[in-house]
Amino acid sequence: MIGYCGRNCVVSCAAYTTEENPPTDVVHPHIWCRGCKADDDKVWEWVLDCKVRQCGRKRQVETCAHCPEYSCATLEHLHRTSDSHTRQQLEEIRQSLSDEESDTRQD
Repeated sequence: MIGYCGRNCVVSCAAYTTEENPPTDVVHPHIWCRGCKADDDKVWEWVLDCKVRQCGRKRQVETCAHCPEYSCATLEHLHRTSDSHTRQQLEEIRQSLSDEESDTRQD
């Protein structure tokens, strides 16, 4: 699951879970997450405050790479405080979107 910001939740988040792999820790039921694209009741509490998530949901984009205002100040702020893989993931998505657009124009 690639988040709006480019984070690969499956690889980089210990709290990420899926319906096929439900949380088993009943002592801490709120420390699990289905990714920022999930409904509010299925995400880790801090995800609710994520400005990138709020924007992505409002704009109804698959990822920030799909946004016409890519890369905005909100995303840049997050990328300054996170690992470089999230930015790289979005750049790769952005490039594939550009390649798809070029292919469509050639047809």
